[in-house]
Amino acid sequence: MLALTGAPRQSRIRAIAGERSVDIVVANEEFFDEPYRISIRQEGGKRMVRVHSLHIKEQVRLHGIGVRMFAMLVKAARRLGVQFVSGQALHGAYADGRLWSGALAAAKLGWDAELPVRLRSYHAGLSR
Repeated sequence: MLALTGAPRQSRIRAIAGERSVDIVVANEEFFDEPYRISIRQEGGKRMVRVHSLHIKEQVRLHGIGVRMFAMLVKAARRLGVQFVSGQALHGAYADGRLWSGALAAAKLGWDAELPVRLRSYHAGLSR
């Protein structure tokens, strides 16, 4: 189950079992601005994974870390029989106003989503 994190080496991973879910928290000061968390739950007979905020440090962004982690998560999820993966990559921004870039990592792997209006102009300005 910890393979779902796709965490870089030297990460500290902690699993927290709840009544209806398991939260996995990953800390790594070299790569993440803050610990990253995913949760796994069974709902209506389906196993689901939710990716909570993943903040990759500015100095290591654009090196494929987010794409690699997401690809490893999907591979592990398939092995574990997960039917649904969700996240909030498109729905927020950093405190200083920079937009989250999870939409870019997901799109590189063929995933799609409805972009909120305020993000459409940001993504339209990126090179294709």
